[in-house]
Amino acid sequence: MKKVYALLAVLMLNIIAASAQENPSTMSTKWGVGLRAGGSMELVGRYDGLGVVAGKPMYLEAHLGVNLPYFYPEGTAIAAWNLLQFGESQVGGFTFDLGLAANAGGISPKSWWVGVGPMVKLDYTFNKAPITLAIDYTPIAAMSYGFATCGATGPMFFPAGLFNAAFSCTYNF
Repeated sequence: MKKVYALLAVLMLNIIAASAQENPSTMSTKWGVGLRAGGSMELVGRYDGLGVVAGKPMYLEAHLGVNLPYFYPEGTAIAAWNLLQFGESQVGGFTFDLGLAANAGGISPKSWWVGVGPMVKLDYTFNKAPITLAIDYTPIAAMSYGFATCGATGPMFFPAGLFNAAFSCTYNF
């Protein structure tokens, strides 16, 4: 599994290096792909083309990966808003985002969880390179069913997602 993530990271760096020479004014930045590491190891996909919703720019984000340390597969869907932009300079600028996340995962049809939670994110987007670095906290309050590792055979609260903070890097195109 580590080799797969290393290969994806090398591929991502090659794409970034190949496109770093593009003129930023001609780049379309509605999509983003990247990696997220922290409470889980995930691939990230982002779509910024929704425009302004409720007075703020809105975007959709999806994470697909494995929950650590148990290596359960999981997926997260997020709808978020760029609430505040600050620290603009020639290099780039910060954005504070707030959103709502829905998460699901498990190890079999009889052992799974579903949960929701808020998402708080601070990201830094570079002006002359198509890269965004971010730190986010997405606490997921989930209900699980049938997890033998929790000693449960029926529905129960699954608190592992409450500590889901991570660092991510996305390539925007």
